[in-house]
Amino acid sequence: MKLKFGFEEFILVFSISMFFFGYMRIKFTFMVIKVTDYYLYSYGNKGLLYCSLGLIALFTYFIIKYISKNVNTTR
Repeated sequence: MKLKFGFEEFILVFSISMFFFGYMRIKFTFMVIKVTDYYLYSYGNKGLLYCSLGLIALFTYFIIKYISKNVNTTR
């Protein structure tokens, strides 16, 4: 098994890290109860944004992987 770090691996790692970063932000938002409401709200929203970004990147990664697999088999 040769260890190569290409574009696919980068997308995979990026999406997973983004998802966990957003998840930790959301958890932190629910742990801290009494800060100013606006600050808490925007912080939680950013966490949701990061979570969704990670999931979208993961989804596109699997779509690209599937398409490339089909293209390789049809040749």
